[in-house]
Amino acid sequence: MENKILIIVDVQYDFLESGRLPVVGGRRVARSIADFLRRERKKFAAVVCTLDWHPQDHCSFEAQGGTWPKHCTQHSHGASIHNTVMRTLEDCYQDRFFIFEKGADSHREEYSFLQNKDNADRFAQMLKQWGPNAELHVCGVAGDVCVMNTVKDLMRLTDNIVLHPWLVASINEETFKRFIAENKIREE
Repeated sequence: MENKILIIVDVQYDFLESGRLPVVGGRRVARSIADFLRRERKKFAAVVCTLDWHPQDHCSFEAQGGTWPKHCTQHSHGASIHNTVMRTLEDCYQDRFFIFEKGADSHREEYSFLQNKDNADRFAQMLKQWGPNAELHVCGVAGDVCVMNTVKDLMRLTDNIVLHPWLVASINEETFKRFIAENKIREE
């Protein structure tokens, strides 16, 4: 098994087309990620899944003066990882997948799981165990928001990052493409 880690950002029901904060292509990306996980099960030493995990009164919600409609509230169906992705992780990765929640503090927005100190410390320890040559592969939803911010934070830790744009759904595709080009991020 190679020293490659897959980071799946926010493949949750509220970000699919029928969700509270729909991203066009979200459902296709979720199914494609599940297929990719099955096909590449020997390629990745571990899989990290991030998820928005907001309390009912989160500061990012429009009702609290934020930018976004209410989404991914804790313990709701909308906050759940897409079922096919979750089943594939359970079947193929059993003890090799890890979940990081973000945005659980009502007063703080976290577009990247690494903007939370506990998560950042936990991930830094994991990265140490995976070794200095660990290659971080990233995919998920939404490319121009949480995927982009996750990659920005990962770039502070390593330059060994690979994006899978075909496994990303964005609100604004051009913003995401520009970010990849400007930062010369490797793609697969």
